[in-house]
Amino acid sequence: MGVIPEAPYIILDNAEDSVIKAIELSEQMKLPVVVYVDCENLTEFQTFQSKISIQKRTPFKKHPNQYVACPPLSQYQREVFLRKINKNRPNTPLDIPDLSKVIPTALPHHLIKIYDSYGFFFNAFSNLKVDFASGDAGTSSLYAFHPSAPVDACTYMGGAPGMALGAYLAGAKKSWAFTGDFSFLAAGILGFNEIISRNAPIKLVIFQNGIAGATGGQDVPGRVLTAFRKAHQDLIHTISSNIQDLELIKQLEIINDADQPQVVLIDLNQ
Repeated sequence: MGVIPEAPYIILDNAEDSVIKAIELSEQMKLPVVVYVDCENLTEFQTFQSKISIQKRTPFKKHPNQYVACPPLSQYQREVFLRKINKNRPNTPLDIPDLSKVIPTALPHHLIKIYDSYGFFFNAFSNLKVDFASGDAGTSSLYAFHPSAPVDACTYMGGAPGMALGAYLAGAKKSWAFTGDFSFLAAGILGFNEIISRNAPIKLVIFQNGIAGATGGQDVPGRVLTAFRKAHQDLIHTISSNIQDLELIKQLEIINDADQPQVVLIDLNQ
């Protein structure tokens, strides 16, 4: 079977029972649960209707320390993880880090510059009435914390579109996703393709600065993003960083009310 992860896992036996058990265990532990599938013994595709015993879900409450994958939180979140799976850790309460006191000053200099360049957009975005806003584990995740804090939750780099779609399907009809150009091309485009296939009215914001700021400043392949823009030109709104606040708010309000997918491309190089 290979390497067993540290995370809780289940070896799939009966597809229906195993998947439901994994979901219930994940809900109970507030952790991801891995489901192992032995493809050699998978003889047929099984479909089933969920019989999950959890009928009433706890309403989502914004908690950045729990729902945001963010590099400055990594040590704290790993300690939480190890305590939940009883890795010989103490039972004493953990001090939740207050990142609002260290962001952006604790960041590398190049990330502070990128973080500051996003501010004009999030200042305008805070005027909208939205149900859910997802970010990546890149720079946008830093906006999950005060004083602005418009990001509700985030996962891996490129995970924002898929998370926004999940929130939409769960009832958050005005859902937005924030990602950088590097994260989007690396993995986010997969979630976007699913959004298009469902024609879900998710609003995707791509911050274009031409570099992978969170992972060392690698160049983003501009030709790939150009091809994406051509393929979806009817959905894309290109906004420069020198736009006036009131004009930006007006544009975002129109986009927020659209009944089909929309892409807001923020050109940070203008």
